[in-house]
Amino acid sequence: MLFEEAGSTGKPGEPIDDTYYKVLGVDVKATRNQIKKAYNALVIKNHPDKGGDREEFEKVREAWAILGDEEKRAAYDIYGKGGASQVSKKRSKPPPVTITIDLTLSDVCRGPERSLEFYYSTNACSTCGGRGTVDTQVQIGPMVGIAQQACGTCDGKGYSDSKMVKMTKKVRIPKGIASGQKIRLSGEGHQLGLDDRGDVEIICRVARDPMFERRGADLAIKKQLSLKDALCGFAFKIKHPSGTMLTVRSKAGEMVNTGMFKKLTGWGLPQKGAYDVTGNLFMSFDVLLPVPGSITPEKSQSLAKILETLTYPKEKEHKILTFGKGARVKLNVEHEEMNGRLATILADERSPEGFWPIQFDDDSGQAFAIPESYLELVKIESVEIKSSIKDEDDADKEDVTLEDVKGGMPQFTPGDADEGREE
Repeated sequence: MLFEEAGSTGKPGEPIDDTYYKVLGVDVKATRNQIKKAYNALVIKNHPDKGGDREEFEKVREAWAILGDEEKRAAYDIYGKGGASQVSKKRSKPPPVTITIDLTLSDVCRGPERSLEFYYSTNACSTCGGRGTVDTQVQIGPMVGIAQQACGTCDGKGYSDSKMVKMTKKVRIPKGIASGQKIRLSGEGHQLGLDDRGDVEIICRVARDPMFERRGADLAIKKQLSLKDALCGFAFKIKHPSGTMLTVRSKAGEMVNTGMFKKLTGWGLPQKGAYDVTGNLFMSFDVLLPVPGSITPEKSQSLAKILETLTYPKEKEHKILTFGKGARVKLNVEHEEMNGRLATILADERSPEGFWPIQFDDDSGQAFAIPESYLELVKIESVEIKSSIKDEDDADKEDVTLEDVKGGMPQFTPGDADEGREE
């Protein structure tokens, strides 16, 4: 500030600080037009280019900045210079201009520049550009100087009637941008009254790609291979979202199976905010078997001779673990003598309190009722089923043939005949 704090006038109805009024030489009850005329005259008189005092010139401009603004003048009259400065700090922004742009994965990779058109509302004076003052030429002897005067179009307020203005702006899309993320252009939005100028908010909408699935900075793709390619090696081309054509080849002797995953390191998407970090491209495979009827008996015999010479992994034994009669469990309890002991469940269902009746597998033959939370399933081995299994030579035998499942998805049979019936 160029002024020292002034004391209160102490008179009811008058400003507590009249310093700015004295600088402009006007009464505290002067109209805005009177203040404006005094300001214009003093600006010309004290302009440094005309030999005026620069300090006085700055005082005049500071006084006009407060008294020429109705909101600031009202705050100044009540609270003094501190109140007027708070008005400036409390200026709000209008809501942002919102634009939605559609992007592709290619845009996410490349970070292109887009030309956007939008409209914003403004009531800033077209003459002074919202400043409230204009530069005017002043004759200073044989020379011409420049002085600032209150704008006559808006009466020094800086704003007039509202209108819509079309704006074209070039915007750089950040690499790695995700759908729903926003780009903000500060100070490019609505310009209304005494508010600070608003922003422009660009909402990015990234379209789903028909080939690639995006997960963060990684990409995933599912590739179908013929049985020949899966067993004997493959080579295929993929056009990456960056525009690069990738040729993907299997390693010598490599075989793939349905559901197997492979990775191409560094062929994902750029990580937003860290362009030196790039995700990976994950690829899962779906092996296509020959269509029914395409393998003749002769071909089948030839294939069998080749396939039976290959080495296969050991078939895994799949068992369903569940609590019930005959299930073997291990105790997980804090008691040292009981913890880790193996036992067999003696009932099909637990008690209403959640306890299972068990009997230890050792020679002790001890039986207890233990909460399910303290039991860990080891394996299923039903006593009834085990005792009923016959030797292979004595077992019933029957040749069975698999049938096609209509529609590709099984329709499961209800476990209860009454299931699904209306009461």
